[in-house]
Amino acid sequence: MRAFYTVFFCLFAAAASQGRIIYVDGNAPAVNDGTSWQNAYRYVQDALANADYSEKPVEIRVAQGLYRPDESSAEPNGTGNRGATFQLINAVIVKGGYAGLAQPDPNARDVRVYETILSGDLDENDARLANPADIWREPTRADNCQHVVTGSGTDGTAILDGFTLSAGHTSSPGGGMYNQQGSPTIIDCRFTWNCAEWGGGMANQRSSPTVIGCSFEKNAGGGGAVNNGGDSAPKFLNCRFIDNVALWAGGGAMLNGYAGFGSTGNPTVVNCIFSGNWTDRYGGAMYNERSTPTITNCTFSSNAAERGGAIYNYRDSSSILTDCILWGDTAKLGGEIYLAAYDERYPSTISVSYSNVQGGYEKVGVETGCTVQWGHGNIETDPRFVDLNSRDYHLKSEGWRWDRNWSTWVWDDVTSLCIDAGNPGSPLGGEPLTVPADPSNKWGQNLRINMGAYGGSAEASIGPHNWALLADLSNNGTVDLIDFAIFSQDWQDEGPEEPSDLNRNMRVDCADFILAAYDWLATATWVVSPPLPARASDPFPPDGAVNVDTYARLRWTPGHNGLSHDVYFGTDGSSVANAKKPSPVHVSSTSYSVYDPFLLENTTYYWRIDEVSLDGTTKGVVWHFTTARGIGGGTRL
Repeated sequence: MRAFYTVFFCLFAAAASQGRIIYVDGNAPAVNDGTSWQNAYRYVQDALANADYSEKPVEIRVAQGLYRPDESSAEPNGTGNRGATFQLINAVIVKGGYAGLAQPDPNARDVRVYETILSGDLDENDARLANPADIWREPTRADNCQHVVTGSGTDGTAILDGFTLSAGHTSSPGGGMYNQQGSPTIIDCRFTWNCAEWGGGMANQRSSPTVIGCSFEKNAGGGGAVNNGGDSAPKFLNCRFIDNVALWAGGGAMLNGYAGFGSTGNPTVVNCIFSGNWTDRYGGAMYNERSTPTITNCTFSSNAAERGGAIYNYRDSSSILTDCILWGDTAKLGGEIYLAAYDERYPSTISVSYSNVQGGYEKVGVETGCTVQWGHGNIETDPRFVDLNSRDYHLKSEGWRWDRNWSTWVWDDVTSLCIDAGNPGSPLGGEPLTVPADPSNKWGQNLRINMGAYGGSAEASIGPHNWALLADLSNNGTVDLIDFAIFSQDWQDEGPEEPSDLNRNMRVDCADFILAAYDWLATATWVVSPPLPARASDPFPPDGAVNVDTYARLRWTPGHNGLSHDVYFGTDGSSVANAKKPSPVHVSSTSYSVYDPFLLENTTYYWRIDEVSLDGTTKGVVWHFTTARGIGGGTRL
């Protein structure tokens, strides 16, 4: 999927570059026609109007600065019309982030350094707020435009790339962007401080936009960042949903279904991060009603709600989670996941596989009639994120880990169990096989896709050697009968991402069996073997004792974790030292720490106590004593 989007964008961008280019720069001279930076339009609306009647494809390049949808060369001071919007056009790519005339090279492009803002603050009077939950009732937002950008009626060739969309405000859907029966492509955009009744940042009705590399930050509404309804099926790839708020219904970041749209919202969500989103209702990150989202390689953390800290499924919803991490979210009920039913006719379900879910299966909130399909490979362990405070959700590794601050590969003193723990049948995607500092893989290797938002990406951590096993289908650290059972279930299945398709050729066959056999009974290095029992100690008679009564009984202090004790006893020290069961000198296996031997006078005896547990046996040292002359004589011990 990721490769498809990359190829699609590159092909269309190449086609657009062969067509007409229109330039926009708010600092351009007053007389202009958009043919160059020196003759750039001042207003985006002028460029869109030009592109609309021009032969396609067309590329519009917009310099850094702030642009409002009610402004044009005909209305340089704006109309104040709240219905004004930037309408996308098929076969037109609109690209922001250019340096423009303010820099020596106007074609230099960096969407963060040269921020290009599309703003709905028509009167330039928005009060600065600290909490996005306050946007809805903030009076200075009442005169803002309703939809900053509109993608209705478009297809994937209508592209918006490299903009910040801010200050849309509406009592209808989609403050930042509204799509009705439209499927534009949105790339590397930032949606922030937008507010709407449904979908503060973006609303989709009967629409399936493709959203790549975008961030949704501090938006508010029913579905704080996004609302998908009316049978929409958008795709979100490599996006970030941060600190958004659901003011009603739920879905701090994303609300699928519900709203005034009715019907369903069935997004595909891949390599996305949901962090710090919240609602006082349901679904801190995502609320689903009559919807079927497919969620792959995503990270949910620090989201909060009354029910379902990360995800809330309601009324015939069915979510599919694969290769995800849900950790550190909070709710009164269902810390990570909550399933609710409208009534017995409309239960909800969720399918979870190869994911790390805090609290595991037992902590999923499940109402009567709802179903949790707890698949293979799920774990419950600290994912060892780099830094929760700075929201760095890269996974720590003693092999290699990408440092986003220094843009280089580093290593840690611990390794996340989410590394190489995703679906074994999933392609590695963009995960690195080597790093520049270790071209021969001396310090680590990449076997399987990682869990979490960076799995399948160029910033995926690499585990140390033997950290994971390709054929460990259950993720229990050992290739055993459990994995064989899973493999048997998948045998001869065909299709993408079958867990037992170890060579990833879309068929489970003999080639995969050979790979599984190679790992048979192997154990990953992260598996810590349970400690063997400690040695027995404090022998009675004491080691080396003489003049011991022939009625003496052998006693000792059991070793820690010893469940039983093998007693070896005889007159030949070498035999006692080297004996294994069965042996003539193995005289007892007992759960008591005492043994009553038959002793002769004036004889030296050797004895050894081996401590036995379910995890193994610890061999004891050889002790000895000598009995007294004469029966009944000597010291009673």
